[in-house]
Amino acid sequence: MTGKYLRLTRILVAVVAFALITALFTSVSMVIPEVSAFIARIQLFPAAMAFGMSVFVIWLIITLILGRVYCSTVCPMGFFQDLCARMRRHRKYHHHRPTTTVRYTFLAITLICLICGIGIVPVLIDPYSAYGRIALNLIKPVWTAIICIFTGKPVVAAAGSVAGLAVASLTAIAVAWAAVRNGRTVCNTICPVGTTLGLVSRFSVFHIDIDTDRCIQCRKCEHACKARCIDMESHTIDNSRCVVCFDCLPVCPNDAIHYTPSSHRLSMPMMQRIPTSRRPETTASATSMKTSDGKPRMLDRRKFLATGAIVAISPLLLKADKATRAIARTAGKHAPSPQYAVYPPGAADRSSFLERCTGCGLCISHCPTHVIHPATLEYGTAKGFLHPVMHYDTASCAYNCTRCNNLCPTGALTPLSLREKQMTAIGTASCIEDNCVHCGQCAEACPRKAITLSAQRVPHIDTALCIGCGACQNVCPAYPFKAIYVDGLADR
Repeated sequence: MTGKYLRLTRILVAVVAFALITALFTSVSMVIPEVSAFIARIQLFPAAMAFGMSVFVIWLIITLILGRVYCSTVCPMGFFQDLCARMRRHRKYHHHRPTTTVRYTFLAITLICLICGIGIVPVLIDPYSAYGRIALNLIKPVWTAIICIFTGKPVVAAAGSVAGLAVASLTAIAVAWAAVRNGRTVCNTICPVGTTLGLVSRFSVFHIDIDTDRCIQCRKCEHACKARCIDMESHTIDNSRCVVCFDCLPVCPNDAIHYTPSSHRLSMPMMQRIPTSRRPETTASATSMKTSDGKPRMLDRRKFLATGAIVAISPLLLKADKATRAIARTAGKHAPSPQYAVYPPGAADRSSFLERCTGCGLCISHCPTHVIHPATLEYGTAKGFLHPVMHYDTASCAYNCTRCNNLCPTGALTPLSLREKQMTAIGTASCIEDNCVHCGQCAEACPRKAITLSAQRVPHIDTALCIGCGACQNVCPAYPFKAIYVDGLADR
């Protein structure tokens, strides 16, 4: 019964942590932001990126005592894999030898990238950030649609990008496919957090142990182990891969497997076990899924025609836009050419921001104006891939908002008071006089009153007052090229 209660406790903690993190990314948790933000800040990889050594050391100590409980409780990607694994009912797992070379190779690549400042690899394989992108790009739109249906009020989802959606979709499909087939494969092959904790959990005080005197070789514990770390040939368990999920404890019919600080020894050491051949998987598990009724799907003619029209018109719209821009250039108009991308407020400087940010998308999810987007090549090469970047053509940074910098779990954006945020410059506006239509909207929209108009209604910008909030660029009606734009700051 102890094993059953341990498993239920672990599931309860994991469900609560997973629900809070999912709510944090879908903005539901703004009712209880302190609890959800705390769950985000105790994630291992963001804590390491924020140089939160206290959190990092505490998790290492917990792992040394209890094993890899982090992977089975507070890691959202671990619970996501468990949910996907449940999709395949009556799945029987079998022991698999550890892929030591692959595990340490991914860990070494991650460390090298962090040292060299190459952020794309850590951003893609960090479990917390990867699940954050799944929640932001896949779960949040669905939740937003549900809110719209039940409330009847239009709700705008978080700003996204094709790259962010593609990465999130591919990540979700790959992780789900691996989990359905082989359980916690991602945790024990690719994940650098799992590999790091596995180095410590080898020597954990409490661990899963098999009482060989009581074992009847039913293999139920092996079939329940999603980590595939129980070797019934030698009655041993690979603690470096065991995620301490306790799934193996309640299935044993003879109470031969326990979570204990001790290791059992044979009461009759001369007895030898005879290796048994592994049972082949049934052909039923390998059979393909059948359709429920076999009837052909009816095609909606209106949807088909609408989709065809959109596909046909899109190239014409692109050509018209290019032609308009070409005509504007011949008329003396100039396209804005910012030298640096604008990052959200709260970063110490560009280098530290790019090094610490893991691209989890939490700031993107909670931005009330949806001005923050996931970057593609705005920061240059792959160094800033999927990092947050400000897109002022679609919105501006809210002058009275400090959500993004107060939610960041890695320290890439440091907390700011409202007064500090309103005084912190993240860019500088510039005006292209040839593009200006002399409407004066930029001066009216500036919350800092940093823009004044000349007698000819040409805007002049006081760089000492401008903080680069983008309000001027957002309201500028000049087409096809904006007359005013914000350039980001270089390293100070």
